[in-house]
Amino acid sequence: MSSTLRNYGTGIGIPLGAAIGVTTAVVTGRSDELALLVGYGVSGGLLAGAFVGQFADSYSGASDWAGRVFGVAVLVSLLVGTALGLLVAWSLDAAFANGAAVGAIAGVSLGVLLGGILLTSARSGEKSGRGRPDGAE
Repeated sequence: MSSTLRNYGTGIGIPLGAAIGVTTAVVTGRSDELALLVGYGVSGGLLAGAFVGQFADSYSGASDWAGRVFGVAVLVSLLVGTALGLLVAWSLDAAFANGAAVGAIAGVSLGVLLGGILLTSARSGEKSGRGRPDGAE
């Protein structure tokens, strides 16, 4: 069964990953490799968003739910970003340390945005009276 927070996480991860990929390409001066970096960004956003959305859905009744979701979003995105940074460095014959560092920065940026959007969507559902988006009360 599919939940709303899982769908939000996956759906938001795709455009956020693309935006992080474009930003990374422009900031690092690799605009000639834009399609490659956007593709890796989309895949990273999809992976991180799906995992964090599933986590938010599974642990919706836990104490300090918001802190846990935000922390997991940043941690998972950091790990995914670092791994994809290494993959990009290998693909572009660049230094692995530079790829890992840029990937980690991009991952943390993605995690902060992803966690913030998921928490905002959950809280806006509570305030509107329709309940939390994940169906928990």
